[in-house]
Amino acid sequence: MNNKDIDEEDHPLKTSDVKALENNDKSGEKDLCIKKQSGLSRLSRVRTAAFFGALFLCLTAVFAFSFIIPCPVRPFSQRTWSIQYDSAVGYAFLATEDVNHDAVKDVLFLFKTDNTSNLNVSCADEGNILWETQTGFDATAIVKEPVLKISDVDHDGVEDIMVFVTVGDKLQSAVFSGKSGEQIGRNWSIGTEKSSSYYVHVTNSKALYVLFYEAGGSIAGYSVSDLCLNTAGPESKLLSIKHDPDWQEQMNISAGFIPIITSTSSGKILYLLSVPGRYYNNILVVKSEVSELLDGQKFRTLWSVNTTNILSKPALGYFKRDILSVMMELETGVNTKKVIIVDSYSGAIQWEVEMNLGVARQTPAVLNTGDHRSFFLFWGDYATDSNRTMEPRENLYMFHPSQLNALFQLSNHTENIIKFGATLFERSRHACYLLLTGPNTNEKPGTLTVSKRKLKEDISTGKVIWFGNGEVDTEEIRDNFFRMRYTSH
Repeated sequence: MNNKDIDEEDHPLKTSDVKALENNDKSGEKDLCIKKQSGLSRLSRVRTAAFFGALFLCLTAVFAFSFIIPCPVRPFSQRTWSIQYDSAVGYAFLATEDVNHDAVKDVLFLFKTDNTSNLNVSCADEGNILWETQTGFDATAIVKEPVLKISDVDHDGVEDIMVFVTVGDKLQSAVFSGKSGEQIGRNWSIGTEKSSSYYVHVTNSKALYVLFYEAGGSIAGYSVSDLCLNTAGPESKLLSIKHDPDWQEQMNISAGFIPIITSTSSGKILYLLSVPGRYYNNILVVKSEVSELLDGQKFRTLWSVNTTNILSKPALGYFKRDILSVMMELETGVNTKKVIIVDSYSGAIQWEVEMNLGVARQTPAVLNTGDHRSFFLFWGDYATDSNRTMEPRENLYMFHPSQLNALFQLSNHTENIIKFGATLFERSRHACYLLLTGPNTNEKPGTLTVSKRKLKEDISTGKVIWFGNGEVDTEEIRDNFFRMRYTSH
């Protein structure tokens, strides 16, 4: 008997059953493999379908946004333009506001002309006369500008306005409905007329106070809440206008107002400006001799600077990143002036330059830049060695703190400049300056021109004036200024 027969005899099931089991195992593995391959095949098909489906959706979206859905129209404003009016005189007023809501600012200015051939539209033609009213003021009354917008006193859903007038030697307030123009309440006599103008201050608690100031040097504060109560009557009690505790603590109850500054010999008050501080707004009191920054809550003097013969209203900008500075122009001699930039925190002079005065006497302007600083723009004539013997010229200069020893001359003008301003015509872009030139109201009528110049165009053709030591690449300065970005804040 051979080994094969012995093996089969000892294990009778091995030969047939094992083969069957082996065949069964192989068959099961084969089925499992087929099933796995089938599952992978189906998964692959699903993935392929998902990929092509996503690709189709993306292409559909691209096609829709490119050809079907119209792209929003980007606001567009011309770089430079100029408009002339014949037989006209201009007023020293120039402002910018988006009147027609097209995301580009419009220019507002005042002029008077006998030639109406180029004026083909009026407010009445457009229908935007909302109301007219009889004020009932005395014929000798003088209305102080601007009018003050207040909360909705008569509860008609529209904010109302408060007007301050002087009648004889009395200062009065009156409230009118912003919706109908009807007077609310009665005229209220604030007191003896002593103020030349007024300024509205927002306190740390967001309360509003009106500060009346006179040429003699005193400043008296009144709560808008109290003015509304005395002028508009009991209806104003329902308003959400509030008082500031710090200010009310300093109230002179017998006089009925808050004495911010009493009359002093430090000069005539010319301007009041709000200067943001670390925690709340402070008050810059600009006088003809000495200007001082007052704490906006306690009225103590934070710093003072000599402003004898100040020429124009100061402008606020950023010399250091995110720290406000004050730009001032001071007359220093015959046809000469000094332009200074003062730190609003310490009162220290950060930068200064002397130049010829010129005849423009325009308020300087500021354009904030993307590096959290500012361009400072001002008029005059910087006398270099090459032009000291020439006649004085009227030039527009620009200074940026990134170049402490450089002035940039943008343009020069021979026309009489009535009003100058600078602004961003579109949000955070399109930096321009505006000029109103020609005869003013004290002169005979002539050609009045309002024009806009884009700042980058003048930078590309302007001139760098370097008064530092050593050589400098003026083209690099020009290129840096040209590439500068702007911000609306």
